[in-house]
Amino acid sequence: MVGTEEGRVHKCSTAYNSQYLQTYAGHHMAVYTVKWNEHHPRVFISASADWTVKLWDHGVARPAMSFDLNSAVGDVAWSPTSDATFAAVTSDGKVHVYDLHENKHEPMCEQKIVRKAKLTKIAFNPTHPVILVGDDRGCVTSLKLSPNLRKGDTADPSRLAALVVRVVVGELLQQGPHGARAFDERPAGRERARRVEDVRHELDDLGAVILARRHAALAQKPLEFAEHGRERRA
Repeated sequence: MVGTEEGRVHKCSTAYNSQYLQTYAGHHMAVYTVKWNEHHPRVFISASADWTVKLWDHGVARPAMSFDLNSAVGDVAWSPTSDATFAAVTSDGKVHVYDLHENKHEPMCEQKIVRKAKLTKIAFNPTHPVILVGDDRGCVTSLKLSPNLRKGDTADPSRLAALVVRVVVGELLQQGPHGARAFDERPAGRERARRVEDVRHELDDLGAVILARRHAALAQKPLEFAEHGRERRA
């Protein structure tokens, strides 16, 4: 993935050096960072000078979610221990930490780190609850995440995938007065309808995976559930 000064993100391949595999339009100013989610191969995130961080499904040309941080975003990074937690730094000296499992709209934490410098880089420690942030004056600050920001330290890609798929399906269904089927008479409309069906099938598959995991968990702890049952009967 490559971000451009024009605000577009291009998916590239070394096998096709003369053209892009796909172009994603959503930002209006320079894109500074693009990061794949380590736990889910379809999801990536981008940070831009237009004050926004955007979440994408690589199969859809429009962003699935957008977050306005009220200042130019210098960098963004995914947490290595949670599939839906990311942090971003902005030019007003703030660090923003999001956990999409807890809140899909507002940051879990927003803290000003420096007063007279712009934050330009952020990185998570791969094993410890520590993040490093750098600014345009050459300083690096080490921060420890509070226990409240570590509640989502579980990597379950199916939860993030289900969230993204629901958002994408909802957006596609809202296109046109009667949803995607209203466009069936035009090639672009048929493409939208096909994408809706593909995403619906993906959501069904994710539901099956989640259900299978629940059954597996029940099978691994039969005695525990049996004991709870006897307590309730008593």
